[in-house]
Parts: sequence; structure tokens; C-alpha cells
Amino acid sequence: MTSPYFSKPILYGSPQSSATWRVRIMLAWKNVDYEDRNIDLHNEDHLEELAKVNASKRIPVFITAEGKVFTQSIAIMEYLEEVYPDTKPCLPSDPIQRAIVREICNEIACDIHPLQNTGLAKQLFENQDEVAAWARKQIIKGFNALEAKLRLIREENYVPAGSKYCVGDTITMADFLLVPQFYNAVRYEVPLAPYPIIGAIHHHLLSVKEFIDTSPAKQCAASP
Repeated sequence: MTSPYFSKPILYGSPQSSATWRVRIMLAWKNVDYEDRNIDLHNEDHLEELAKVNASKRIPVFITAEGKVFTQSIAIMEYLEEVYPDTKPCLPSDPIQRAIVREICNEIACDIHPLQNTGLAKQLFENQDEVAAWARKQIIKGFNALEAKLRLIREENYVPAGSKYCVGDTITMADFLLVPQFYNAVRYEVPLAPYPIIGAIHHHLLSVKEFIDTSPAKQCAASP
């Protein structure tokens, strides 16, 4: 069966989805032009359309111009890094730092985000206050571990002590995950004073164009 061809890649996602936001940052970072198809996960028609490209009905989904379909944000980001290796690389050349970037990415994507996701919380609780409390608890637990990891890699000289970003003074894929997760922390009113390293990294990234232009606020403002 011949794969369909498109004029440019397609991203199925949602303005508020932190997993989609990671991929939007990556696409902006690599200067990839693409078609944005917003999915409302509460809309049955949208879910039917999504099921045609991803049986799990989850976002994001990335379709190349050649019609190849990829799901899972980390896999999509890794693919884009491999396809566009010379356009603002976001994985360090040093193998130790490269592994640390992937470690942080998976800590956020696998250990923090799935547990705080409202889809899970709403299966456990009916009351919105309980949903928010659950999400806040999971983010606090995850940020405690992430702050400790970021401190350790600085103390043990894996990266310079005063590094601006997650892994050194160059923006990496880990930063693409940190900013959306920080957004979720603010959304669920997580006290952020205990996380000075996370907060400092987030502060530096807020002035970077690719992070600004792909933010949920910008996406919502651009929606018809």
C-alpha cells in the first residue's frame, strides 16, 4: 500500500496539552513548517478522526510529509533530532550529558506527567478539588526528585555549577519538557519556592522565542 504524501508534516495535538507543547517547541526549534490540527479530547468527532491515525486516541501524533505516523512525544522529538541533526542540535555531543538529558526527559514524561494527568485523576476522583489536589501532590513528589537531580549533576560536575539550563548552558531536549511541566505546576498551584534550580531554568527559558511562540496562550489566541 502506497503511503499518502502531504505538502508538509501534520501535528495532531491540543493547545493545553503539555505533551503536545514539547513537540511544538521541538518543531519551532528545528524550524519545521507543519500543519497544526487541534484535537478536542472531549469531542467524539475529533476522537474518531484521531483514532484513524492513533488507535489509543492520544496526542500528540506527528505525520511526516511522506505519510509516516509517529506517536509519543519523546519518540517524535528523537525522530526530529535525527532527521535535522545540524539544525540547532538539542542533544549534547558528550555521551554522559546526552544520557542525563534523556534521563530528565523520561523523569518528566514517565514519572511526573502521567500521574498528574487529569485523565487519570478523574478516574480516581469525581470532585474537581480532589483532582487538583492529586495532581498537585504528584507534581510536588516529582519536582522534589527533579530538583535533587539537577542539584546533584551540578555538585558532581556533570555540568557547570552555574548552568542556565537543565544540562549546561545550551538548551537541550530536557528543557523542552521542563517548561510545559512547570506550566502544569503553576496551573495546579504547586508551591515553587522549594525548587530554586527548576525556577531559575524556567526563568531563563521564558525569554526564548521558541518557548514563547509555542505557549498555550499563543496557541489559544491563534485558534479561530
